[in-house]
Amino acid sequence: MRVRKRQQRSRSNRPSKRPSRCSRAVGSKEIASIDLVKAVGLSHRPTFRKNYLNPALASGWIEYTQPHSPRSPTQRYRLTSKGKRWLQLRGED
Repeated sequence: MRVRKRQQRSRSNRPSKRPSRCSRAVGSKEIASIDLVKAVGLSHRPTFRKNYLNPALASGWIEYTQPHSPRSPTQRYRLTSKGKRWLQLRGED
């Protein structure tokens, strides 16, 4: 029996579709998570956080406005310089 190994694709610095949707929704403003959920077109916040927000934060496309209190009720998100460059390259700024 032959076992096939999965080939891992190089992901470079390109976001997947989900975090990129989150980055586009943030745009050039600071935005609350509930507004991001609506902008992406979802209604289930845990799914949004797991599939969209956390990957975008981990890849450095968006950042907290209050990094020392991530669970603050007044927490908002904004694009990083990496996210802004990506939007400019795509002509979406």
